Amino acid sequence: MLQDFSVDYTKLYLFSEFVIPTSLIIYTNIMIVHLSKDKGRAGTKEATQEATVNKKILKAMMLVIFFYVILNFPAAAIRISKGIFPDISFPDFTTSFFQVGQFMASVVNPLIYGLFRADFQSAFIKVKKDLVKLLKGEA
Repeated sequence: MLQDFSVDYTKLYLFSEFVIPTSLIIYTNIMIVHLSKDKGRAGTKEATQEATVNKKILKAMMLVIFFYVILNFPAAAIRISKGIFPDISFPDFTTSFFQVGQFMASVVNPLIYGLFRADFQSAFIKVKKDLVKLLKGEA
């Protein structure tokens, strides 16, 4: 009875906290790239510039998806393993480390966009300058 419950919980966890969010992230990013493609101005200077921007957007989105999966998968794998094999034990440090990795997936997004978008870069530089002034006592 308990084994059946843990397998059901594991399936529920797998779909609700890993498969569904990952699928939604991939789908929405594909839609953003699809909608941002140039339609009807092929061969113009503006179309070439837009194509370059679209490539940067695509690279940033691919990195976001990559880091989301890489940072979330280990914690999901541990939970799934515990659900299927209730007697299995992982060190607390390992479990905590991978849970922090899940939180880091959210932290990584602004950093990735900061690498690819000029407006994000200028905002980061402004925040950095303001922080340095604050720490020096100039603000």
